[in-house]
Amino acid sequence: MVTYKKLKIYNIYLNYDGGKMKSTLLIVFLSLFFLELSAVIHQIGCYDPDGYVSIGRTTIVNDSIAYVCSSNGLRIMDISPPEYPQLIGISFLNCMPTDICIVGNIAYVCFYSSGLQVLDISNPTNPVNIGWYMFAGTPRRITVVNSRAYICTDLGFTILDISNPTAPQLVGTCAISHYGANDISVVGTIAYVATGFGGFKIYNLDTTQDPNLIGSYIFYQNDTFSVSVIGNFAYILDSYFMNLRILDVSDPTNPQSIGTFFTSDMPRSCKIVGNTAYIAARYSGLEIVNISNPEDPTLIAFFDPIYDVEYLAILDNIIYISASYFGLKTIDASDLSNQQIIGSLDTLGAAKSLTVSDSIAYVANGTNGLQLINISNPQNPIPIGSYDTPNSASSVTVSGNIAYVADGHSLQIIDVSNSGSPQFLSSFTPSLANSVYIENNIAYVAQMDGMQIIDVSNPQNPQLLSSCNTQGRYALDIKVSEGIAYVSDYNSGLEVFNVSNPQYPEYLSSYHGYDMNFALSGHFAYVSDSYSQVEVIDFSNPSVPIVIRTLQAHLYERNNKVYVKDNLLFVVDGYWDEIRIYDISNESNPIPIQRYSWNMRTMDLCLLDGRLYTLELTYGMYILDFNSIVPVIDPVIIPSNKLMLSSYPNPFNPSTTISFDLTSAGFMKLDVYNIKGQHIKSLVKDHLEQGKHQVSWNGTDDQGHAVASGIYFAKLDTAGKTTTKKLVMVK
Repeated sequence: MVTYKKLKIYNIYLNYDGGKMKSTLLIVFLSLFFLELSAVIHQIGCYDPDGYVSIGRTTIVNDSIAYVCSSNGLRIMDISPPEYPQLIGISFLNCMPTDICIVGNIAYVCFYSSGLQVLDISNPTNPVNIGWYMFAGTPRRITVVNSRAYICTDLGFTILDISNPTAPQLVGTCAISHYGANDISVVGTIAYVATGFGGFKIYNLDTTQDPNLIGSYIFYQNDTFSVSVIGNFAYILDSYFMNLRILDVSDPTNPQSIGTFFTSDMPRSCKIVGNTAYIAARYSGLEIVNISNPEDPTLIAFFDPIYDVEYLAILDNIIYISASYFGLKTIDASDLSNQQIIGSLDTLGAAKSLTVSDSIAYVANGTNGLQLINISNPQNPIPIGSYDTPNSASSVTVSGNIAYVADGHSLQIIDVSNSGSPQFLSSFTPSLANSVYIENNIAYVAQMDGMQIIDVSNPQNPQLLSSCNTQGRYALDIKVSEGIAYVSDYNSGLEVFNVSNPQYPEYLSSYHGYDMNFALSGHFAYVSDSYSQVEVIDFSNPSVPIVIRTLQAHLYERNNKVYVKDNLLFVVDGYWDEIRIYDISNESNPIPIQRYSWNMRTMDLCLLDGRLYTLELTYGMYILDFNSIVPVIDPVIIPSNKLMLSSYPNPFNPSTTISFDLTSAGFMKLDVYNIKGQHIKSLVKDHLEQGKHQVSWNGTDDQGHAVASGIYFAKLDTAGKTTTKKLVMVK
């Protein structure tokens, strides 16, 4: 059975007051559970705002327009199609909306410091302010039912008559001491309120001028953050104990807790659709829960992205998640089938590297060392042996009956001829072993300072042949082809050495970048630095590498793994959680042929006998039927009208020329940001004509100060469309 693994850590503080003594007991619960992997969801689109802007609550209207609260105004998005959300307008720039509720062509927007604003959105690109209301307290949420608006604040909740939207009138208020109101759900004449550490409260609204408390439910040390009421059940998010609590409220004066689902992190918002609860669980991402049996809610799917998930909206099986400073993401949950997965095994560790040979999979499993798995029956992989290496296994290579494991401070050499009982043979101690490559009884080790070359013809007595430093002094990976060693260094990029005489390696050239991963086919290297697209580099003359092509499927990518096997190039994109597959029969011209999108963050992969073995950092090994992975229908999923942006030279020092082509005249901006998303320099902010343009950046910020070496991004923004180009400053 294919399973999920979810690890939960709960912090429960119990206070004891014993006269002068007061102590706090911290109890940490670790809960590890397994569930059938019955659903796969994946990201299909995104919108990343300019600069350092936080994205908040989102409301969708008319299947095509989304109104998004942000730290810098109300953003209006065209979400048709959902793969390419486009900004079409910003209202209340430099203001901070906290929530929005839309009824017909009227939007009711709460602002952090300016109360309630009422907008006519009949023309969504040009909202018109038609009314407002200032009230005490800081607004948090707004709910509109019939002609009443219910607004939660840090003081309680306020009720407004909005039968005339141009002139909202106060109807009543309800003070809630200490914590105020976080969220409210109104059904008939009953208001259900999440009051933070004050618990869950129920009010009778027969007299709206003075709501009457009729029931409550107090959770111990809780922080009730959100509430939804459907039928006789209230669904409450508790951000303190990290759970979804389900209460029977058929008798509002006596609510009863009947079921609980513990989320993996602090829940921020929840949407109920039929028998399904969609929960934004902060740094653990999106969790989808079956609530058909409210006494036993169960996880059916999750999406674990690289960003935090704050709020969500749902339309036609498309989930729109607000990812704080990472923008608005669109997630496809329309097909929850899992036909490609044959089997899986939780390796119970931080799985980092995978090698498959015959019927055995070898996994470098972090602090759990080397693990051997019998995969003769791919539907039921079985662990059969292991070796506990002294540090943390990060890479494994197998040659014959010998496994070579890069294990932090040592290279471990292990006899695996008896797969059920691996035996230690010897070790060699480089400064910090990150990766190892074996060829002709020679081990090439990528280690902290660079490369070590070791004679392992006698695996019980390895001998150092030579070593050399890389420019960045932090080598991560190494591969050898035709007497040439390619070493990726975290700080300096891909460095190339002649190792035809392994006792005297000779530096030849380098391709600058950061945190690079790569794969080889012939004299071609496929290189990505984890923050951008894949470059195809011709090393036929290894002293003069030439970039001949760029592979880019999305405007934003984080390609953390590239792999080559059987004339196929596999690119693992951690930003989109997808595996893209290219035909490289013509090595200089990869052709996209397949793509597999899911909710796993793939660390390594291996193709053997029509099966794709993938390794996930937290969830272990998955085995996919490679032949059932769907072909690419549209091989390039960037819109055809995207902006074109390039730079030369890149990497550069001291300046680079940025070129772009405008398809139409209009106002545009060209800015430079650092890798943290912080604005560095404004290069252009003007109306430009259609055609080709160039501008130079001399590596300084807006104050004229020289910037440090590193990765930067040029961002071009015009007519609601944006594109970026990675720039590398080297000194």
